[in-house]
Amino acid sequence: MMSTRPPYPHVHQINVSDGGVPKLPVWEAKINEWGLEGDRQRNLKFHGGPDRPVKT
Repeated sequence: MMSTRPPYPHVHQINVSDGGVPKLPVWEAKINEWGLEGDRQRNLKFHGGPDRPVKT
């Protein structure tokens, strides 16, 4: 079976939330030193911070 994914790294979808779920798709978002603009975590003891997936 042939894959429909491109053979190079790509972004499939960007999702943001004002805290919690649902995370909703957006067309574009800026990444700054604090993470993805428009995306927030309510419980920073367990979520978010400088050691999380999105970094600049």
